[in-house]
This record gives sequence, C-alpha cells and structure tokens, in this order.
Amino acid sequence: MGLVSKLFSRERKEKELKSEIIVVDDNKELPDIRKIAVPDLKQYLIQGYAEIREIKAKNQELENKLEEAQKNKELYEATLVTLNEFRNRDKENKQEISKLQAKKDDLVKQIDNKTEIINNYKIRENELCRRENERDIQDTIIANNAVKEYKQKLIDKISNTKGNISKSTLINLIEGIK
Repeated sequence: MGLVSKLFSRERKEKELKSEIIVVDDNKELPDIRKIAVPDLKQYLIQGYAEIREIKAKNQELENKLEEAQKNKELYEATLVTLNEFRNRDKENKQEISKLQAKKDDLVKQIDNKTEIINNYKIRENELCRRENERDIQDTIIANNAVKEYKQKLIDKISNTKGNISKSTLINLIEGIK
C-alpha cells in the first residue's frame, strides 16, 4: 500500500511540471499510465530499479518464509502421525498389560488354590503318619505285653511241673497256652 501512495504523490508533483513522458507498466494486467517530467526521468528510473530490488528482496524473503513454513507444516504433520502412532501403541500396550495382569491374577488364584490343597494334603498326611505311629506304638506295646504274658504263663506252667522237663513236654505246654 505504501508503494501506491508514493506513486500518487509522485503523480501530483509530476503534473506541476510542463514537459511530460508517458510510461506504461507492462507487468500489470491493466496498464498504469503515469506522466513523468523529463528532468526527473533519471531519478524516476533509479527509484524504480531500487523499488524493484526491494520488491524482489521482499518476494525472496517471503518465498523463504513460505518454504520454511511448508517444511514446518510437513514436520508438524509427521509429528502428528508419529504422535497418533505412539498413542495407538500406548493404547495397545496398556491393553496388553491389562490382559497380562488379569492372566497373572488368575494364575495367582490358581497357585493359591493349589497351595491350599497341598497344605490340606500335607496336614492329612501328617495326621495319618501320626496315627500310624501311634498304632505302631500300640501294636508294639500290645505285642510286648502279649510276650510278657506268654512268658509269665510259660514260666507258671513250667514251675508247676515236677523235675526235668523233656522237649516233648515243653512243646505240649507251649501249645496248650493261649
């Protein structure tokens, strides 16, 4: 916009001068007809070239910014894709973790149940071993008492007989004890 106002202010000054040259700008769709005084033509051309250089520099600067903005946009879009991938993987990992946690909990429950069953069997086994030991002890006591009673009965029978005892008499005595 500053360029347009400069041109209009120049046109006012140029109208005041008597000798004029008409310049047509071919770069625009509609020709821009301006009247320029002849003594100012050199200055006008110098300023025109300077303006063209400024415009080209600004254009180049804008193109560089646009190019950088395009690169930033591509990086942003790539980052969004990466972020979406990361979120999807994170979601999948969380689901996998929850599945594994549930499986672990089930296995822990199974282990606890099996441990309880094993403990119950160990308790029963200990109880049975204790009872078996008690029976063995009772059987030994009963057997010892029976042997003692048998000995006592044998001694009593032998003591009731007179004189020397023969083998056959001793066998008859043993067989007769019950």
